Amino acid sequence: MSTAPFPPRLAAVSKLLLERLNQLQTGQAASVGWLARARTTLEAAQAPAGQAELAIVRAARKLAGI
Repeated sequence: MSTAPFPPRLAAVSKLLLERLNQLQTGQAASVGWLARARTTLEAAQAPAGQAELAIVRAARKLAGI
């Protein structure tokens, strides 16, 4: 089984989580646009590849408030 789709997906989720942590640290609310991008990113990251999924997506959804 190839893990080729996972590194870019994990990188996208990591970037998203860093953005959210920065928002929380500075007391910023997530904008509607950011939430829409986050939802799209997390939906793409959650798509299975073969028999595997990224386990971090559920926790990322909680942190993003989605």
